[in-house]
Amino acid sequence: MDNCPFFLDFAAETIPYDENRILAFNEIYDLVENSFDVRETEIANIKLLNFVASFVFLREINPALQESDTITASVNFMKNNLHLSMTLDQLAQRQHLSTSHYCRLFIAKTGRSPHQYFIQLKIWKSCQYLYFSDRSIKEICSQLGFEDPYYFSRLFKKVMGISPGNYKNQHKKV
Repeated sequence: MDNCPFFLDFAAETIPYDENRILAFNEIYDLVENSFDVRETEIANIKLLNFVASFVFLREINPALQESDTITASVNFMKNNLHLSMTLDQLAQRQHLSTSHYCRLFIAKTGRSPHQYFIQLKIWKSCQYLYFSDRSIKEICSQLGFEDPYYFSRLFKKVMGISPGNYKNQHKKV
């Protein structure tokens, strides 16, 4: 094994106990053990793929298992407080970091500045409101912490490439 480079890149990782994973395994086992029907074999294969994926993509499937770091905490705060208007200094203070250090860490983890990220989250949420509700653009602005609907419209168009009104008209359910 020392001469095989394949094993050099892998480190053992602890996988937490998950009752749902045990139940999934038992379902697969029962399907395979009790039937030779093609349809049930296909179902078992699909369930097996999901079962294996639950190990391979553990952190992606269960984001709550990710390490709790300052940037993850900040992103979670942003997602839960889209109605607030926060400055970069305020976001950094929440994480007990200097503004410049916070900004460097945030960009390294997300590829965007905290301000850009927060705006993008708000715009994505506004898309949901525009698509799934009858709220006016002014109401959406208010719910997402934008005091100026014109500023919101400019940001929306910059991010989405289309005005909020046109977005709403294009995606309106008939």
